[in-house]
Amino acid sequence: MSVALMPPSSPSRPTNPSQVSGNAPDSIKQFLLHSLDAPKRMPVFAPHIHLGLVLSEVSIYPAPEDPLNQQMRVVLRIEVDESMLDLADSVFGGCIAYLIDYCSSLSVAALRTAFLGDSSVNVSQSLAIAYHAQAMCGDKLRIVNTSVISTGGDNGSPPMAMNAKAEIWEETRHRLLASGIHNLMKPSPRSIQQVKSAKL
Repeated sequence: MSVALMPPSSPSRPTNPSQVSGNAPDSIKQFLLHSLDAPKRMPVFAPHIHLGLVLSEVSIYPAPEDPLNQQMRVVLRIEVDESMLDLADSVFGGCIAYLIDYCSSLSVAALRTAFLGDSSVNVSQSLAIAYHAQAMCGDKLRIVNTSVISTGGDNGSPPMAMNAKAEIWEETRHRLLASGIHNLMKPSPRSIQQVKSAKL
């Protein structure tokens, strides 16, 4: 089995916010488009997958469980290619984990940027994944990510937005492939400095 060296085939990636559906401000859509640009540092993990992701929706709406809180919905798409497969010719579980980790992080970053003006780097604290079905080469995946910001209520606690839910759907057969819960946290000051140094 040959391994693709190019990004997975996918619809044309949007280059400006007007090409992305959803009611989120253009500034938030542009923030996510910039995040999906070619990595500034090479090599990075799974660059072909990163470059194959297509941003298709960014929306903000009241959380169904509590309309006083706001929810961010970020939807991305990607088509499976051979480089994403395991020895059984289905999408490798580690690839699914990467998609949930990275894509759900985008919804948290977008929500914090929109409501808190905070686009700083966060790191994973825990990632729980359930695998429901397999995906094969050529399948078109839709990764739906939601993150809720809690206003803190009347108890004086600050607004929080540090976790996200993710679902990966196979679009042709309308199957749920995997779902996950991603909790993030602020890194230590030393880790932040290391990240900044790596970007220089």
